[in-house]
Amino acid sequence: MPAEIPAVLARVNGEAIERWEFDNAVKRIEARAGGPVPPDKRDEVLRGVLDQLVAYHLLAQESRARKIAIADAGRRGAARGHPQELPERGGLQAGHRRAGADA
Repeated sequence: MPAEIPAVLARVNGEAIERWEFDNAVKRIEARAGGPVPPDKRDEVLRGVLDQLVAYHLLAQESRARKIAIADAGRRGAARGHPQELPERGGLQAGHRRAGADA
């Protein structure tokens, strides 16, 4: 990850993942961990956060396309532009396997 995070980190089917959303996700992770990301783990953690945000945007887009309703708590998170909880790394693929879908 670059030292200076750009205003738009990625686009998912044209939908921007902006720096504020990324920064909020990093702050939530740091709050749960009880401190800042260690410098030697920075790239790994930040890339993981971006991967999770991309996955979240893909799932949100697919749920909108299929007109799948979301729970009120999730709706409040989506209205703020971020998920309540980001999925664990590998969690999406494991969930797909449990559901019998191709990952």
